[in-house]
Order: sequence, then C-alpha cells, then structure tokens
Amino acid sequence: MAKRSTAGLVKYVKFLMEAGVMERPLWLDALERVAPPTLTKAGRRPQSIRFPEDEIVRAYYKRNPGASLEPIYLGSFEPSTARRFATRQLELMDQGISRKDARLQTQSEFKAEAAASNEKGVIATIQAEEEIHLDQAIKTYVERHGHKPLQQMNTRENYGSHGSHNNNRAQMINTAREAMRKLPAPPVKTMTSDVPAAE
Repeated sequence: MAKRSTAGLVKYVKFLMEAGVMERPLWLDALERVAPPTLTKAGRRPQSIRFPEDEIVRAYYKRNPGASLEPIYLGSFEPSTARRFATRQLELMDQGISRKDARLQTQSEFKAEAAASNEKGVIATIQAEEEIHLDQAIKTYVERHGHKPLQQMNTRENYGSHGSHNNNRAQMINTAREAMRKLPAPPVKTMTSDVPAAE
C-alpha cells in the first residue's frame, strides 16, 4: 500500500470496511479523534500582503533616494519618515484632496517641520556652549574673588535658558565678561624642586 496522508488513510480504511474487506482496526478510533491536517496545495506561494501606503512609500524613496539611508530603529514605535509621510498623505487623500495636492501639502508640512527642528537644534547647541563658557568664567571669578559680588548673578535660578530671559542673559554675560577683564592676571606659579640643592 502506498504512503497516504492521515485523512486519506482514514477515508481508505472506511472504504475497505464498508466493502466488507476488513474489520474495524483498533487504531481507527484514536486516529479519528485527532483532526487530520488541512491539505494545502503544494507549490502555491502565499499572496503578498500590500498596504495602501506601500505605493506612496515607494514613490517617496524614488523622489528622495537619500531617505533610504535613514536608520530604522526596530525597537521604536515611531515609524520611519517615509511611513509618516505616506500616512499623512493618505489622511489628506481621505479628506477628498487629490493625490498630487496631498503630496505637495505633505511635502510643505514636512519641510516646515524639518526647518523648525533644525533651528531649535542650532539654538539649543549655541546656548549650551554659552552656558559652559559662562559657568567656567563665573567659577574662575568665584575662585579668585569669593561669592559676594556674584550673588545677583545666579545663572541657574534667575536666568536659565528660557526665551523670556534673553535680555537678562545677555546682560549677565556682558557683566561677567567685564568682570573677567578687570581681574588682575593670576600669579605665575613656578615649579620648585623638592630635592635639596647639592652642597
């Protein structure tokens, strides 16, 4: 007898039993209790899964080849720029805007967003560098002259890096610079040897 699948074997044995060729085998009850696997047609590939935004993502990468070099963080729930672009364009298209107009509007939104984030990044970098230099200058001033003249110039509490205090911040920086200019030059330390001179 040729090798058969479980479903085919049960069917074949039942056929033989009905024909009176064989008696019911003991293993048939156990085999009938276990559901036979569903038969699939071998060699047929599953259909590819396609999402509505896939075509827009491909078009985005075609228009912006450099975007394909953007790293995708697999552990993040934040979608890539191309996916965000496609999702936003689809939202606009669902509102009844044509495909081309939706793309142009999404492009302008993304350009504005990129410009705003770049501007904030540059300003934050400049402010951080200013604070480092200012803190070093104030620390040097305090080491030389003590804390009394600088009580009004508490950078962290009074001025911070907030936009509303920019004038005060600039004034404080100028005051610190003037104070540094008026300081006498620190004494030059000469290295002396601990070894006694030879007699």
